[in-house]
Amino acid sequence: MSERWQLVFLLRQDRRYKLQDEYQRRCDKTGSDSRLGRLGCSQCLTTHAPWHFSASQPCPDTSPKTRICTGLEGLVGLYEHFSWSAECLWRGACVLEGVQLRCTFEHSLDARGNIYYSLMMPLLNPFLHYLGKGTIEMRRAFPLITIKDGEVTTHQALSNALHTLNGYICPHLRTGSLELFDGQILTAECTGSTAIGGLYPNPCCYDGLGESLSIGGCISWSECRSPNCITRYGLRRVQWSTSPKTDLVLFEVIRTMLSGPTHASWQAQVVRGGSEEEDAIEVNKRRRNKPADCGAQVWACRGLFCAGRYKSRIIEA
Repeated sequence: MSERWQLVFLLRQDRRYKLQDEYQRRCDKTGSDSRLGRLGCSQCLTTHAPWHFSASQPCPDTSPKTRICTGLEGLVGLYEHFSWSAECLWRGACVLEGVQLRCTFEHSLDARGNIYYSLMMPLLNPFLHYLGKGTIEMRRAFPLITIKDGEVTTHQALSNALHTLNGYICPHLRTGSLELFDGQILTAECTGSTAIGGLYPNPCCYDGLGESLSIGGCISWSECRSPNCITRYGLRRVQWSTSPKTDLVLFEVIRTMLSGPTHASWQAQVVRGGSEEEDAIEVNKRRRNKPADCGAQVWACRGLFCAGRYKSRIIEA
């Protein structure tokens, strides 16, 4: 982290601590039968409507100093081996506006097991961007197959690659899911549309992976059909700097969470356990293995980006 971002992070973190202290003092001065006593959320530092809590939370036996809303009762996965407790993700949203986090594990294998050279690896890695006002974007580009320049992608080849890869898209979909494209004939060919703003008239011709995620372009997008899950995904091909000349087919995903834990798009991304017994087993396992600086009440983080370790993982926006 640069000195500038370290200073910004520390200032925001200090402000967060002060808000938490103020919330705790308000709780001390307020009775359990008050609105704060009954409906205060210790992580959002405010009161919510009753329906934003699970059945066991808004009752006299729970404290507003520890109570959390349903949007924080679980975890959010970015991909197969990487997840945050929803609490830690929200903490990041409060102190890391305008920065990006990128996974440092290897993500350059395609569906056939081919490895792309290391200089391109960071562009293929999943990343998370805190956009401010509680809005979070998670992006990922899966390499699928390499084809000869001028060769047309086929439905069968793309379908087989997606099924073989079986990568994580969102809580409701994997690349091998039958409902992924609703029975459409798959293609990664350019649709001929113009990029937003006309900056790149044909972005699929460039190997700037992820460009179409941020500027629109000629990719044909599909959406997750699960209610409130703001997840878009699509296929495209980019020119690859090889000899003989080849193109790389990508499956690109962008997921968006808006406005914080009480928003429907946030809650659509939070994963909760199936049964109380399963929850207890998973919670205990994660708590035993969680970093010492992870203060999550329900789920512990899995992966390297627990909120307490953000400072060493930031990529400036």
